[in-house]
Amino acid sequence: MKLTITRLLKILALVIPVALFISFMQSYVFCYMDQTTERVRRFYEEEKNSLDVVFMGAGDVSTGFAPGLAYEQYGFTSYLYTFDANPATLYKYQLKEVLSTQRPQAIIVELNGFLYDNGYQNEDSRLRNFVESIPFSLNKLETIRHFDTDHKLGFLVPFIKYHGDWTKGNRLIEMYKWKTAAAAGPSKWKGITSCTKIAPFDPFILEGPNPSIPEDNTIANDCLIDFLEYCKKENLTNVIFVRFPHRNYASFSDAVSHAEGVLAAYGYPLLNLEDWVEEIGLDFDRDFFDDEHTNIYGQEKITAYLGAYIAGEILDEPMEQTEENAKHWAECAAAYQIYHDYNYAMIERNYEAWPGEEPYEMMLIQNWMEES
Repeated sequence: MKLTITRLLKILALVIPVALFISFMQSYVFCYMDQTTERVRRFYEEEKNSLDVVFMGAGDVSTGFAPGLAYEQYGFTSYLYTFDANPATLYKYQLKEVLSTQRPQAIIVELNGFLYDNGYQNEDSRLRNFVESIPFSLNKLETIRHFDTDHKLGFLVPFIKYHGDWTKGNRLIEMYKWKTAAAAGPSKWKGITSCTKIAPFDPFILEGPNPSIPEDNTIANDCLIDFLEYCKKENLTNVIFVRFPHRNYASFSDAVSHAEGVLAAYGYPLLNLEDWVEEIGLDFDRDFFDDEHTNIYGQEKITAYLGAYIAGEILDEPMEQTEENAKHWAECAAAYQIYHDYNYAMIERNYEAWPGEEPYEMMLIQNWMEES
C-alpha cells in the first residue's frame, strides 16, 4: 500500500506541472488571437452583473454599435459579445455564456447567423475560435460535443493544434504581453471595431439573385427554433431580435421574412433597422465600408438611433454601478473619443486600418496618438 501511494504521488508530481504548463501556454502563448477572439475572451473581465445590455451576433453588430458612445449619450452599459461570421449553430451556447456572468436588462440578438445556408453553419474554424476563447465549463464541453466536427479533443486542448507555432517568436511574445496586460482590467472598447474606408454603393447589387433561400437553411432554421425553445424554457423575456442595416438587404429578404415568421410564432418581435434607414440617416454612399458593415460614420448614426430606442423603449433606469466601475465607464467614453478621432483621421488619409481589440491595431493607434 505504501509503495502504491508513493508511486501515485510521483505520478501526480509529474502530471500536475505538465498540465499546468500546457494550460498556461495554450491560454497565453500557443493560441490563436484576433479581434473576434479577444472580443469574446475579454467579456469575462467585465464586473459581474454590471451590464445593462449585451449584444449578440456577427461583425455587423461590432461595426454597427459603439458601447462607449452609447454610455456617454444615454448612460447605459453594454458589451458586444459578437463573433465575426457567427453561425447559428453557436448562438444558444453563446447565450449561455452571456448568462453565466451577467443578468442584463436586455439581450439584443442580430439575426445574421440564422440567415445562411447549411454550408456556412459547421465550419471548424468558427467553432475553434469560440470555444478557445471561453472558460472551461459544462457549456464548453456541450458546445464541442454538439458541433459536427472530428478531433473534438483538439478543440478542448488547443495546445494540440498550436504547439508547433514555437517558431513564431515575435508573435508569441506579442500575444503573451497583450494577454497578461489585458488581465489588468476590462476592455475600454467593449468589442467595437471598424474599417477606415468608404466604399461607394453599387445599386445593381439589389437586382442580383437572392443567395439566402429559406429552403436551403435547414440547419439555421433548426438552430433558431432550438434557440427560441431555450429562451422560452428559461423564461427569457428580455431577448430582443434585431436586424442591423445592410446595403445588400434584398439578398436576404426571403430569409429575414421567414425568420420573422418563426420569431412571431414564439412571441418574439423583430426590430428591423433596415426599414428605418431614412430615420437613422444612413447614406449608402458614405456610411459603409462594404455591403454588410458600416464604417465610423454609419456606426455613430446607428448608435445614436438604436441607443435612444433602447434607453427609451426597452430599459428601465440604467443599473447603479460601483464607484470603480463607474470610473471605468467614464474611461470607456474617453477611449471611444480616441477611437473616433483615429477613424476620422485614417479615412482622411485614405489609409485602411481595422481598429479593434488586437495588439497590432492598438499599436498603430498609439503611434498615431504620439504623432498627433
